[in-house]
Amino acid sequence: LLRQVSSEWGRSVLMVTHDPRIAAYADRIIFLKDGRVVDETRLNGNRTQEAAAAKEKVDTL
Repeated sequence: LLRQVSSEWGRSVLMVTHDPRIAAYADRIIFLKDGRVVDETRLNGNRTQEAAAAKEKVDTL
């Protein structure tokens, strides 16, 4: 539904989640820690795997 709204209305959608499976629906993920941006990634190939790998990276910070 959110992808359809974004496409049809030409609007960006901001979604907040802690679940990498949900984050895999995004085109771009920005990671925050203690209120600061600590990482950013754009998803291309295996979106679920990329989102999980990026979250693991941030969890080690």
